[in-house]
Amino acid sequence: MSKRELVVIAIDPGDVHVGFAWRRKGKIESRELAAETAPDFINRALMVIQGSGSEAVLVIENFVLYPSKAGAQSWSPMLTSEMIGALKWIASRLSVQVVMQGADIKIPTRRQLKARGIKATGDAGGHADDALLHLYYYLLRNDLLEN
Repeated sequence: MSKRELVVIAIDPGDVHVGFAWRRKGKIESRELAAETAPDFINRALMVIQGSGSEAVLVIENFVLYPSKAGAQSWSPMLTSEMIGALKWIASRLSVQVVMQGADIKIPTRRQLKARGIKATGDAGGHADDALLHLYYYLLRNDLLEN
C-alpha cells in the first residue's frame, strides 16, 4: 500500500487579504485571497485533498495584539482573529490538524531559505509571501523539504 500524500496548507490571515500557500504533489504555490472568500476557498481545498485520499495539515499564523498596536485596534471587530477562529472551526469539522505559528518565524526562515538557495517569495507578494514562509518553516521543522 502506498503512503498517503501529506498536503501542507499555510495561512497568513488578514482582515482584507489572506495569504495561502501549499505544497501538493511536490509543487509549492502561493496566492493572496480576498478575506471574504478565504474560508470557503480553504474549506473546499481541504475537502478536495481529503477526497483525493491525501491527508492535510493546516498551518496558521497566530494573531497577537502587541501593546504598540493595541490603540489602533480599539473598537475593532478583530477580523483577523475571527478569520483564525473560522479556519480552526473548518479544520476541526474536517478532522484536519491545525498548527499555529508565531510571526517571529519569518526572519529565521528567510535566512534558512537563503542559505539553501531557495527563493523565499512568490509572485503574489504581501500575505502570500508570509504564508509561503510559514509553509517553508513547517516543512523545514518537520524534515519534509525536498532540496
